[in-house]
Amino acid sequence: KTLAFGVRSKLGTKRLLEQTMNDTMAEGQKRKRLPTSRIIKLNQAFNAYEAVNRSSKDKLTLVESKLLDDAFMMGDDLKWEKTSNCRVSRCGPRFYVRLLWRERQTARRGKRRCSNMYETIIEAENNAFDFRYSLESTKMKLKLDEYKAKLQLFFDRSGSIDDVEIPTIYHVNTPPRKRQRSLSPKLQKAYAMSGNSMLNAKAQMSSNPKNPPPKVNFVPESEPTDVAGVPKTIKMKDQTYHIWLLKYLSEYIRKDECEKLLLGSEDKKILHTFSPFDKRHVTTKARHVATAVRTLIAANNDQIYIQWLECCEKAVEMNFNQIKRARTVADWYRELHESDKMQFRRGQRGRMESFAKSPFAENDSLFVQLKNWALQDIKNLT
Repeated sequence: KTLAFGVRSKLGTKRLLEQTMNDTMAEGQKRKRLPTSRIIKLNQAFNAYEAVNRSSKDKLTLVESKLLDDAFMMGDDLKWEKTSNCRVSRCGPRFYVRLLWRERQTARRGKRRCSNMYETIIEAENNAFDFRYSLESTKMKLKLDEYKAKLQLFFDRSGSIDDVEIPTIYHVNTPPRKRQRSLSPKLQKAYAMSGNSMLNAKAQMSSNPKNPPPKVNFVPESEPTDVAGVPKTIKMKDQTYHIWLLKYLSEYIRKDECEKLLLGSEDKKILHTFSPFDKRHVTTKARHVATAVRTLIAANNDQIYIQWLECCEKAVEMNFNQIKRARTVADWYRELHESDKMQFRRGQRGRMESFAKSPFAENDSLFVQLKNWALQDIKNLT
């Protein structure tokens, strides 16, 4: 009796097994050893289990019927890896599913595995596929999930099962994880003292004093912040940080409070010592850095490759060439990240302007007259 979906009968399988054995033997020669997969397939087909006849009450759907055949037989469209010879056996008044399980796919001998007890044989057959599925490897389980999804789509519409397109969610290709061995203390120290940046990255540190500081951007964590709302912990570069930095600088530029971006501005006494030049210069710094960061964000959104120095050059052009070099904007960006407070340093010119000025600095003649008057009556002056 030929079963559905191209499964061979017991008689046809027996003839196929005898023919295969005869083909592997020659006159006066020893019998060749068949491959493991071939032996398992022939043995599975020879000991195929036939499901019981069902009434209309226990009738299965097309998908469930196909999965039932696949659970007990070795079809051409589905290949089990670690299990074979699945069948339903009886133990007293109840039934259970038993099969052979192999630790490896190439193992010739397997161990018997039995499922839980079921009240009826139909209930045991309905759970045979899930029991066999639970004993397979993770890789095979992914293939079985894809096979069931393809089977469902196949019965929903006409056509060949090989032409059915599976949604992306079923195609899970997870590459094997490579084992990363930790470096020994001696090798980690050697990598850290090297001048090669790749070796420093493997050691996760750089102990060589001649190595330049790493040129990295940062990403803030949203948890710990200081009084000004600036993140205390900074991570490696990311588009999220660029957006945060743009909002951070834009807030001071919009309120015209860029003098608060200078170091020491938290103290009101120091804040009052800032000269007008300090306020103008830090505003220029904030505008140029914010423009360069905005250019970088736009290029990343459009998936356009751009270097940071090119962003600085565009920032200089968009601010009417107030400064001459784009490298200056890059230095300002690095200066902003030198401290955890995310503030600029105060310029030397601003410090000189904040010092007390002589009232006679603009009029030298008045200074000479006062000096001559003081020399004439120097004894009476205190």
